[in-house]
Amino acid sequence: AEVVCYELRVPRERLVPEFAFLDKRGMGVFEGRKWEEVEGEVEGLDRETEYGRPPMGEDGTPNDSLEDVAVRVKQLLSKLETQYFAADVLVVAPDSTNLSVFEALLKNVDIRDHERFAYKVRMGV
Repeated sequence: AEVVCYELRVPRERLVPEFAFLDKRGMGVFEGRKWEEVEGEVEGLDRETEYGRPPMGEDGTPNDSLEDVAVRVKQLLSKLETQYFAADVLVVAPDSTNLSVFEALLKNVDIRDHERFAYKVRMGV
């Protein structure tokens, strides 16, 4: 976000960090593994139900369902509508699941189909 502000010449005081609603999706036992290793299993789980969660890890890493992500995105949308009505807003997210669920909600598409809006490049889970 800071790089984007710098490049767009947006004053730093206009940068509003959001740490609660844009947490990346907790992947449980899949956390830290390459996306290519877990992609099929995660996408299958997501298509089956928006309430499915990756298996819980032993280290306490969160294991979020799509619905968990959708709730946080809806809370963010509510905050944006309330605090920044009619303003231009750029959302910088920690992973593409937030953004693909965000887009599915905006387009009134079932969140189980959020992968239609996923970004192609993945750095990892």
